Amino acid sequence: MELSAAGRDHIKRYENPAIIGKPQDELIEAYWDSNGYAVGWGSRFDLDGTTIKKGQFVKIKYAELLLSAAVTQAEDAVNRLVTKSLTQGQFDALVDFVYQFGSGRLQNSTLLKAVNQDPKDFAKVNTEFRRWVYVNGKISTNLQKRREDNIIQYAGGSTSYTLLLVMVLVLIVSIVFITRQKS
Repeated sequence: MELSAAGRDHIKRYENPAIIGKPQDELIEAYWDSNGYAVGWGSRFDLDGTTIKKGQFVKIKYAELLLSAAVTQAEDAVNRLVTKSLTQGQFDALVDFVYQFGSGRLQNSTLLKAVNQDPKDFAKVNTEFRRWVYVNGKISTNLQKRREDNIIQYAGGSTSYTLLLVMVLVLIVSIVFITRQKS
């Protein structure tokens, strides 16, 4: 399987939304990530395998190549490690996980065990996703949000679709409430 366009957009939104939509020839500078310097959408390694350094600049189109290379590695890991058939949403959520944490973390995780045991056991898989919210021993609200979005992806929903659904439900409840008040 391959990461969907929605899955790629999800990674971009969480890794570095500030550069989405900028001109491909624009230069961007490496920034400090929780584990070292990164460029583009969280890439900590150049195409030749060298570590991204402080003060390093790349064009956005090169950052796209770095993203594609890292996504390919993540896709390969998920395809190799998961022994059950997955939906596109399940695959996208697991590729995002590997993109962020690396294939070694998935390989040795209880998340992978849960998926390989029964990918449709959403309660168990959700619990495992929710364990991955720590940065340097502290809970990260950004990681909590990302894991909740992974859970939505895994369940087959688009995170933007879910927001739309919630808005429609709020509108319906409001209409029913107003209608009952007038009666």
